[in-house]
Amino acid sequence: MALFSVIETAPTGSVLGYQTQTLTEKLTTLRILACMLEEDFGYREKGTVLKMVDVEFIRKKHLVDGWSIRKISRQVGISRQVVRKSIESSDPPRYNLTKPRPCPAMDPFRGLILHWLEEDQKDPPKQRHTARRIYDRLVHEHTFTGVESTVRRYVAQLKAHGQEVYIPLEAAWGQQAQVDWGPAQVRIAGKPES
Repeated sequence: MALFSVIETAPTGSVLGYQTQTLTEKLTTLRILACMLEEDFGYREKGTVLKMVDVEFIRKKHLVDGWSIRKISRQVGISRQVVRKSIESSDPPRYNLTKPRPCPAMDPFRGLILHWLEEDQKDPPKQRHTARRIYDRLVHEHTFTGVESTVRRYVAQLKAHGQEVYIPLEAAWGQQAQVDWGPAQVRIAGKPES
């Protein structure tokens, strides 16, 4: 039933409205129809992540064509919560980890590496630990069995979450002006104006 309702709502001009649709709309319509056919015959896996073209189709139908969330849910065959999430976010769908993956080789040494990098902040830049030096120390002093790329990745993550950078805005008197835009009442030649 969902297949026929999508064909009925397609723009007029031919069977699927190809004469009035752009190439993206044609491909989107065909992809949605194919997904509906798969769902009707039980071929589509449950819990699959929506592709960006699906999110674009859902957003277009809601924001441009004015379809309700319930109508989109019925037509496409997905839950209303997924439709709402697709409408709210324009980012491509991606999987987010709920907790970091365990790393048996690296986990026991994370605190030690963090301690070394914190101590390095007191030293001059040329004397600080590099990821290579941290790996060498772990192997020789602490019997580390992991690989260097794991240490490099972890050190890069720690260094990326450094201090927040900002540029102070300073200027001499009369060199800079700031304006706040908004409605105001003024009197010009004795008449109040907005």
